[in-house]
Amino acid sequence: MKISRKALADITPGDKPVVYYDATLKGFGLKVMPTGAKSWIIEYRPGAGGRGVAKKRIKIGTLASHSPEAAREEASRTLARVTLGSDPAASRSDERKGQTVAEVADTWLAGHVLAKRKPKTYDEYNSAVERYIKPVLGSTKFALITPSDVSRMQAYIVRGKANKGNGGRTMANRALATLSSIYGWAQDQELVADGFNPVKRIERFKENQIERSLTSEEIGSLAAALIEAENDRHPVRGRREEGEGQTRRQGRE
Repeated sequence: MKISRKALADITPGDKPVVYYDATLKGFGLKVMPTGAKSWIIEYRPGAGGRGVAKKRIKIGTLASHSPEAAREEASRTLARVTLGSDPAASRSDERKGQTVAEVADTWLAGHVLAKRKPKTYDEYNSAVERYIKPVLGSTKFALITPSDVSRMQAYIVRGKANKGNGGRTMANRALATLSSIYGWAQDQELVADGFNPVKRIERFKENQIERSLTSEEIGSLAAALIEAENDRHPVRGRREEGEGQTRRQGRE
């Protein structure tokens, strides 16, 4: 099919990622994820081409950032450069390998969290990035982070002098969750390969739960609330029990 605004209305997500290729511009397509996310892609064989050369795929935008017409124009220009010997996937890979954790985290915060999350959520993520992630991993290349690097960050947070008791472990877990979210977003942006997340194998700490006994006043309030809830569910029983209570009181009088 020719990918157009009209054709997009008939494209729905499936159980697995699917690429719909354009019938008029070879190599141009729309990738649809099970989540509903849609991105424009091009596929090509670099160099002299031919079936002996493995295909490469790059993302050129999303449905939100590019209309079908704009995506087609960009795909046409990029594929024309491929014909002249360009390898955009290799160029993009070299560029991305140079990005540090700090640079990717800042882009994630500004372009994703700030735009799509509540201010409080942004503040929490930003705090984890600035206080814990950047001091340990900020200058390291994002695509080269290993699980051992993440474990090193985890240990740094736990033994921090400012952390007391369970706070260090709790903050370590929050930092791991934040870093994992960054890598999940980076996969969608094709900054790293699908499935690449050095955080996922790191075991989280168990967080202690604070327990205390109820005061006599709290016990009384809880009992009253339970009785009221029971009466709400069984109003007839509640009225009968109330009447019986009044009868017993009158008998005693």
